[in-house]
Amino acid sequence: MTQYNRPNETVFASGAKPGELESFPDIARGWGITFDQTDGIPPMEWFNSLFKRSDEAVRYLLQRGISDWSTTEDYPVGAHVQEAGKVWKAKAANTSKRPTTSPNEWIETALTSDAVSTLIQEQLGGMGIKARVRAATTANLNLSGLQVVDGVNLLTGDRVLVKSQTVGKDNGIYIANTGAWARSNDADTSPEMTPGMLVAVEQGAGHADSIWQLTTDGPVTLGTTSLLFEMVFGPTGVAAGTYRSVTVDRLGRTLAGSNPNSLAGYGIGTATQAEAEGGVDDTKPMSPLRVFQAISKKIVQASESVLGIAKLSTQAQTNEGTDDVTVVTPKKMLFGFDRSFGTTGYILFPSWLGGFMIQWGTTSSASVVFPRPFPTQCLRVLPQITNWNATTAAATQYFAITNRTTTGFTLAVAASPQAIEWIAIGN
Repeated sequence: MTQYNRPNETVFASGAKPGELESFPDIARGWGITFDQTDGIPPMEWFNSLFKRSDEAVRYLLQRGISDWSTTEDYPVGAHVQEAGKVWKAKAANTSKRPTTSPNEWIETALTSDAVSTLIQEQLGGMGIKARVRAATTANLNLSGLQVVDGVNLLTGDRVLVKSQTVGKDNGIYIANTGAWARSNDADTSPEMTPGMLVAVEQGAGHADSIWQLTTDGPVTLGTTSLLFEMVFGPTGVAAGTYRSVTVDRLGRTLAGSNPNSLAGYGIGTATQAEAEGGVDDTKPMSPLRVFQAISKKIVQASESVLGIAKLSTQAQTNEGTDDVTVVTPKKMLFGFDRSFGTTGYILFPSWLGGFMIQWGTTSSASVVFPRPFPTQCLRVLPQITNWNATTAAATQYFAITNRTTTGFTLAVAASPQAIEWIAIGN
């Protein structure tokens, strides 16, 4: 395939002298006009005009690339034209159908980067997504002059999300200026402020990298309707970490976090004393105090008629024998008890019986020592002759206790010695 070089930019007959260039009298008829006007011989001036016309057409196409749309041109499917600074492609054959107002016949094509950006923004705007702003306000502002917003030093032309005005109708997206601020051109009409629209914030001490949503319900009348913006994505000030208890907003964002060490810290209620003692609620946990109170309520002092609990008595209480609410153990009942069984022996009763003691034995001696001394006193000694002789005169078979102590006793007998059994009692 032959490739042609771009022609130079010289237009034929563009430098013709005066009188050397004359417009061709009838383009539509062509050279036939020469038979009417020049006896069939075309003059030089007409050739200059025709060649100049052709070169100018070529130059026009070289400069523009695509020709401008014409109201009189017949355009086939696939034809390309320029109109209103945009390039259009014919979807259907048409005549006199202006591309900017005829979407059935034309479609925009060959978009520039600016046009693509504008188109994308227009489409996003229709979806409720606005171009990002540099900063978002945190308090009511005088919407005039360059100032610091959320730690950002604003420059002329910066987009700002104004969301904290005392009068809510003044909220919106503005362009910062040295004078009065104006609403941005993508948010300066009511239809552009669609409920649910989103806008991203680029910088700021508290709002950097966040996304805000217009939560005001429609219809919105700009300048009249109070506009409320809510953060739907972005930092909430909670430090990164692991938390056992968190607070979230309606969008599921974490607003606060903590690590409680008590049930109350988790919002779990515990049983009251009345609930613990009532024993009906089965949903609330009880503290050790409540458990004790619940048990104490159910377990009372035992008595002859009430089943309950009782303390163990002390040895002193056991010995005194006056307490009627404590329980005596076998060990305390046996405390102080002792015995020795034999020809001579003793039984020492428990201390709670007063330490009563019985001792016994057999003797042929006038002096007797008890097997075990009485702790306090010897109350009685009961002797008895065991070898009574009926043939012996009664006057010679008698005895008498002449001395009695805690350790023994002494006998006075009429005949020596006599076999005597004895029993002593004391304590």
